[in-house]
Amino acid sequence: MFQIINNKDRQIPLTIEQLEMYNQQLIQELEHQKQINKQIQSKNATTTTNNTTNTNHNNNNDNRTTNHTTNHNHVHLHVSGSEDLSHITKEQWMHCFKMNHQSIEVLFRLKYFSKAKPENHNVFIDKIDTEHIHVLNSKGWEIKGRKPVIYKLYYNVKDNLRDIFEKMFYLEDGTEKIHENMTEDQKANQRNIIKMFRLFVFDDMDDELEDRVRKISCDAMEYDAYNHRHTPMQIQRIMETDN
Repeated sequence: MFQIINNKDRQIPLTIEQLEMYNQQLIQELEHQKQINKQIQSKNATTTTNNTTNTNHNNNNDNRTTNHTTNHNHVHLHVSGSEDLSHITKEQWMHCFKMNHQSIEVLFRLKYFSKAKPENHNVFIDKIDTEHIHVLNSKGWEIKGRKPVIYKLYYNVKDNLRDIFEKMFYLEDGTEKIHENMTEDQKANQRNIIKMFRLFVFDDMDDELEDRVRKISCDAMEYDAYNHRHTPMQIQRIMETDN
């Protein structure tokens, strides 16, 4: 049985030279990420074709997934917007910060598709060529427009990153936290993370660059919502059977 649970800026000035250097670096990384996304899209198309010729194998996988899911008789599902992030460790948050503009993609996977938190499996795309996405709300599963939902989730995840980033690295008065027991190398590493990540998370990029970052991240999030569809799809089927 599944139970639905509904719990429903600071700007840091930088020099023009720092912004230009960061923007150039980010543009190069974005071009690299764009090529990776194209490879993923090509792989997904091949996978879809192969799935058509391997129906029996997939059915067996579905049966194993169903048995695994139904053994968890009391899974409390969080509706969209009330996800539990308690499973994400400090090390995983630090990894997100180090990934810079790709941090949203990394946290999106941790937030919605972690095996450690099945309660958050509340969104999925069932077909790669559809314009729709399935989202769990207080009344059950709802089909919505894919692009608007992903766009909204992008900024929700970015808000999560900003909140934790501020708690980890800033005092209430806005000054940076520097722990005395840290080595000089650790302090330098932390300052570098703060310097680079704050440009992104505090929206210090120019609008054109922000649009490019968001486009690539949203594309990656759509692929993740499709590639991790199996568990939430099984949950949806069981919920419909229970009803």
